[in-house]
Amino acid sequence: MNEELLASYWTHAGRAAPLVGDETSPENLMQRIEIAGRTGWSGMGLLLAEVRNVAQDVGYNALDAHFKANGIKSLELEFLEKWWEGEANKTAWNERLAFLETADALGVKTIKISSNLSGAVVPFQTYVTELRRLCDQATEVGCWLAMEFMPFAHFSDARKAAELIKATDHSAAGLCVDVWHVYRSGMGYDELISCVPHDKVFVVELDDAARKVRGTLFEDSSNERRYPGEGEFDVPAFVRAILSTGFTGHWGVEIISEVHRASPIEVGMRRAHYASLTSLRMATAGS
Repeated sequence: MNEELLASYWTHAGRAAPLVGDETSPENLMQRIEIAGRTGWSGMGLLLAEVRNVAQDVGYNALDAHFKANGIKSLELEFLEKWWEGEANKTAWNERLAFLETADALGVKTIKISSNLSGAVVPFQTYVTELRRLCDQATEVGCWLAMEFMPFAHFSDARKAAELIKATDHSAAGLCVDVWHVYRSGMGYDELISCVPHDKVFVVELDDAARKVRGTLFEDSSNERRYPGEGEFDVPAFVRAILSTGFTGHWGVEIISEVHRASPIEVGMRRAHYASLTSLRMATAGS
């Protein structure tokens, strides 16, 4: 089993929170890269706006060199929204091009894309057509796309998201499978692996939470996540289910919580790394 871990953006973003301001971290990215390296991470998730701001100051070459010097070899960019609107939405189209340009400059392997949190009604075929088009663009810069289904989004569970990925039928289109979104969608782990194409699991993310939702689903997702093994999701069982698909990639870790945000970044990242690695090893203990 691959034990390499990728710290999602929210895991290292300090006091930044979803939908708060521009979501960029108040802490220096170059320093966070160094913290990630010395706390054992081999990958990092990045927020597009923050990366481009830093690149304006130091340049993409220097940023790339800093990742490599600190042992960070896997990068993800998030979170591309409104991709289904194509060129009709000039702002979203320009953001799409910025994602692709940045992915190309840094050798980013994965761009995480939205499963439509806007509430807009979109014909299924529009999603298929635009996702194929986006996949063609992603292929040109050597990356792939992982759509993150969420219980409060249009594609609210793995089954619905898998239908889109199957219909798109493109080598660059796959899924981001986060244990929080799976559990909160009401889907069991056996059901998950029965409905997703096994070769389309591009990103897997670990975290944990209480069995009962606290507040709204969005509030629970943004404020109440726990470190793997400290909640009631049975993360080792989730890991075993994912491994049964033949998954061999690294494991993302996405801790979004008030407790984590209040911790010094290095303390939180070290705790998240230890808890995640412990859950992975528990999943395969005795096998």
